[in-house]
Amino acid sequence: MAAVVVGVLFTVSDFVALFVSTLDDPGEEALTDAYAGWAALSLFTLALLQVALIGLYVPQRVSTGTLGWVGFLLAFIGTSITFLVVLIYAVVASPMTPADPGVLEAGPPGPFILYFPLFSLGWFLLGAAFLRSSVYPRPATLLLMIGAVLALYPHPITNLLFSAAIAWLGLGLLLRRDASS
Repeated sequence: MAAVVVGVLFTVSDFVALFVSTLDDPGEEALTDAYAGWAALSLFTLALLQVALIGLYVPQRVSTGTLGWVGFLLAFIGTSITFLVVLIYAVVASPMTPADPGVLEAGPPGPFILYFPLFSLGWFLLGAAFLRSSVYPRPATLLLMIGAVLALYPHPITNLLFSAAIAWLGLGLLLRRDASS
């Protein structure tokens, strides 16, 4: 269920981010209610994505093998770092923005820049493990792999594929559990 909710919330969060980024003054952007709403929604969604990741992986851990474990680990670390980066921007960068509008435009500091590749590689490898083991529908796992690659270049439209794949995988798991009970 967490994966289905994450798919919907990621989509909403991405479109709120698109709205916030259209504001005229980047220095004022971080002070708006829309930015605060986006940050809170993003943090909640990323935390729930960790739960969804565990829920999608654990029942299939034996059939996905080593590739699944590596993908799970990288996806978990990448998602955790993404959560940390959003938290830093929401708590630290937002109050500093009026004095220094370049704070948000500068991007994440040094080692945090690895969160996109780790996030994408982890989800891609997990999708490949799901595909190889045939535990989820083939189109959903292919969509997850494509969405993970497109997540390297975050944009609400490209993130829509990743969000749809996560929701589809969660729905597939829910339906399979309902059928078995």
